[in-house]
Amino acid sequence: MSRYTFELSDVAEKELEDLTKTLGTSRADVLGRSLTLFKHAVEADKVVLQRKKGDGDETEEQEVLLK
Repeated sequence: MSRYTFELSDVAEKELEDLTKTLGTSRADVLGRSLTLFKHAVEADKVVLQRKKGDGDETEEQEVLLK
C-alpha cells in the first residue's frame, strides 16, 4: 500500500466530499474507483455517458473524448 499527499482545489474538494456522501464510502474508495474507471475509459475506443431525462425511459447521451 502507498500513501500520497496532494492538494485539491476547493471545487474538487467539494466534489470529492459530495461523492463520498452519495456513495456512502471513503475518500480513498472514491479515488480508487475513479482510477479504475479512468483506466477503462482510456483503454476504450470511446466513452458514452447516458443519463435519464425526466421520469420516463428516454435517455440522453454524451460522448467523452479522453485521448
